Parts: sequence; structure tokens; C-alpha cells
Amino acid sequence: MGKAGKQSDRAAKKEPKVEAAAAAPTGSLVEVAKAVLLSSCLAQVAPKVPAIIEEVKAWKENGFVVPAAPAAEAKPAEEKEDETNDAPAAATTPAESTASLFESLGARLTYFNGLGLCSSSDAAKEAFLNIKGQELDFGPRAKRNGSPGLDRITTNLQANLPQYVYVLFALMLVRAFLFRSFFACLPWLFGYQFLSLLLPLTNLEKVPQVPLEKVPVSVRVLVSLLIHGLVWFFFLYEAVWKTYFFEKIPLVGIIMYHSYAVRPTEGVKAQ
Repeated sequence: MGKAGKQSDRAAKKEPKVEAAAAAPTGSLVEVAKAVLLSSCLAQVAPKVPAIIEEVKAWKENGFVVPAAPAAEAKPAEEKEDETNDAPAAATTPAESTASLFESLGARLTYFNGLGLCSSSDAAKEAFLNIKGQELDFGPRAKRNGSPGLDRITTNLQANLPQYVYVLFALMLVRAFLFRSFFACLPWLFGYQFLSLLLPLTNLEKVPQVPLEKVPVSVRVLVSLLIHGLVWFFFLYEAVWKTYFFEKIPLVGIIMYHSYAVRPTEGVKAQ
């Protein structure tokens, strides 16, 4: 081995060891928080609300009667084959698009992803499992140069921001229900959100007295979005306004200490 090779080996030994962590998501913490909020369910569905309101107005003008789907005319089999081969694909009707939106809301706004911060319920569950699998080492070693503790906190906050928000959300649910009032709005609205999305669009066999089929899908979607918006409002109300100053310190401290005490997982990105 030449002289140049020995010098390179010595330089490599002198370099400080880098902590085993994946590269943090690009951008500052503010940019990551903005990206998470813009990709939330409420922000993505909000532009569709005016069209849904127009469907509700049309239902009201129709005398609160759900228009029946037009019956397809019986045609010979040869004509049907020609139509399927020659004619372009039929565009989806507003009712079909609204129904698909209702199904997507029900699949996304689960108890793992009640605020809709993650792209799907499976993504939220996987992110929680990633946090569970992080190694606990109670903080990085101190160094003369730089601030490894602050760097680790920033990296974990960027990677786990939606899940940290959900931890705060769960604490607000428990606090509002047990320590404020059994009739606090946040826990009840959280339950109403699930109820509005779990009820089917057609009648229930066990409860035929409830005419669910008479309520258009646009109304169901609008009500679910309204409840979801109220969940967000009362979550911020509980966290910012109803908690005392000395409560905010341990609430923030729990999240900050966890982001400091666990080693960032390689390959984890902000959901």
C-alpha cells in the first residue's frame, strides 16, 4: 500500500462516525408541516365542496327526492358489442363520483388516521409500526462540533410529524372526555365521524325504519366533511385554548423527548 493510501486510511479513521440514520426528508420543519397539511384529507377534498353543495341544492329543488337512475334500454347483443367496441368509455356521473369520494373518505378516515394526515389508513398504520421499531438509545453522544441532539430531534420531527400530531390528538381526546366533561365536543365528534362513514348508503336490514336510501350521497359526503372539519376545529381548540400553560410544557416535552431518545429509522420518510 502506498503512502497516499495510508494517508487516506488515517483520514478516514479520524472522521467522526455518522449516526445510523436515513436522510431526513428534504426541507425545513416548517416546509414539512406545510406539506403534511396540504396533503391532508381536508385540504384535498375542500376544492370539491362547491360541486357537492350544488348537488345538494339540486336535491332540494327536486323536492328532497333522490332522482332514480335512468333505466337502460334493452338492445340486441350485436348492438351492445358494437357500442363497446366503437364508442368511447362513458364518463362517470356526478353521483358515481360522489359515491367513490364517500368510499375513499371511509377508507382513509379510520381510527389510525382520524385527522386524515396520512395518505391512507395503511400508511398511517405502517408509520406507527416504524415508530415502534425505532431503537431507544436515550439520545446521541455529545460532540465538540455541532449539535447532534438538535439534529436528531429535527430529523425525527420531520419523519414522524403526523404521528406526533396523532399522539397529541389522542391525549386531547382523553383529557377532554375524562378531565373536562363527558359531553366535551371533541370525543363525540370523533365518534360521529366514524358513524357517518360507517353507515351504508342503502337501508340497513336490521333497522329498515331508517330510510338511508332517501338521503343522497352528496348530503352524506357534505355531512361527513362538516364533522371532519369540526373535529379539526375542536382539536385545535382543546390543544391551544383549553390546555393551561403548565400542561403544554409536558405535552410538548413528551414529543420532544421521544424525538431525542430514539434513533431515526433508515428509510423513513414523512407520510
